[in-house]
Amino acid sequence: MSSKTPDKKLRFANPKEFIESLARVQKRETDKTRNDEPFKASIASGYTGGDPTVLLPGESAASADTKRSVVSIGWTLPRASDEIVIAPIGNDMAISGVVKTLGSGSRTTGAYHLLPNFHAPEAASGTGYGPGSANIVQVARVLWPAPLLVASVHIEVQTTSAAALASVGIYSAEGGNLLIDSGTFSCTTGGVKSNTLGAPVEILPGWVYYAFTVSDTTAKMRAVASGTGAAIQAVLNAGTIQRGQAVNTATAGVLPATLGAISDVTLSILPLAKFQS
Repeated sequence: MSSKTPDKKLRFANPKEFIESLARVQKRETDKTRNDEPFKASIASGYTGGDPTVLLPGESAASADTKRSVVSIGWTLPRASDEIVIAPIGNDMAISGVVKTLGSGSRTTGAYHLLPNFHAPEAASGTGYGPGSANIVQVARVLWPAPLLVASVHIEVQTTSAAALASVGIYSAEGGNLLIDSGTFSCTTGGVKSNTLGAPVEILPGWVYYAFTVSDTTAKMRAVASGTGAAIQAVLNAGTIQRGQAVNTATAGVLPATLGAISDVTLSILPLAKFQS
């Protein structure tokens, strides 16, 4: 006697049943994970409002589920107030966000960068910095060490000249675009000169060009002796030029919008400039 396996009939769901079944599955998956939109909104509120507390959806106060730690972000250094916010969402991996508290960290009133910030020995120069020709733009490639929202720039005129104007600025290392323009400083009188920027400019950590110019060859800015001049410049300018002269020139002490090509020029003294928050 032979046995035969009964035929199994396949049942195909009609479109309506299929859609309803799919909707039920999607609802179950959605229910497993808490909605992250309120969490994102909380991060945004903390960023714009200056409140570093991030609430999880449904919470009226921060709980132990909200954990914070300060870590490096990408290729940049974190501000002192940066927080990586880690919060469990359902059974999934945590969502991370960055909260930056305005008015603290890099934006603290009084923070500044004093350029140049070379690794070579530096000492005050008695002669001051003055260009060999009027309105040439000379540069030093420097490492901007930490984020800073620059609101004003300060220099010191060491040697006066009746009609001279001086400027300093920051250019991008890639493209040579002007990021911070100090505006012109009058060199008619000596002493510390200060200019307030029209709007604060934030510069993030990385390589930049510190640029400087004077509209004549008489006026000089307070400067530092940087290394041993030509003896160290041969090494500094091997490969990528670290100190040199831009092909684009200033006009009556006003810096150009871009540097253009940079040629190797020995700079044994460099002007001091304070970029102030």
